[in-house]
Amino acid sequence: MGRIARAAAAQQDGPLRDYACRSFPIPARGFDGLWVQFLFSRASADGEQSPVWIAAPEYLLTVDAETGKVTELRPFDAPRGEWLGQDHSLERRAQLDFVEQEQALYGELDILLPALASGARPVPDETAAAARRYTARFRFLAEQPLLPYYQHLGGWFFAWVGAVAGPSGGPA
Repeated sequence: MGRIARAAAAQQDGPLRDYACRSFPIPARGFDGLWVQFLFSRASADGEQSPVWIAAPEYLLTVDAETGKVTELRPFDAPRGEWLGQDHSLERRAQLDFVEQEQALYGELDILLPALASGARPVPDETAAAARRYTARFRFLAEQPLLPYYQHLGGWFFAWVGAVAGPSGGPA
């Protein structure tokens, strides 16, 4: 996930520098394999302790999951400029436990994506455990205003995670 995350972060250092909100990775089926997508939205806060307002996503970045190379950056079909709702404050997002949870979420994806790409079932116990941890972390971290977009783009992934995780289910 490191190369994929760096590819997404590079967009915020370049063409998407005005889009402060980058979604968590959203695995997607590509024409020739597995892709990971990111949504980019405008965000606004009245200070470090105030909730962050997130606007409807305006761009969609697609990265090849195997190579970490950007395959596409395009406008996202959503009502532009519409504020969707509030998320965690900037202060909360900078706290160590939050940052550690984000890093752990990426680590769970390092286990889940190869299993997803291989299509093997049943999955090893380690993968099932990673799916359960991913579910809990995603519920804690994911930007609430973006949940419908996560479901729209990655619903099949979340269904797979739920199935692999077992009776405890998958992300929202």
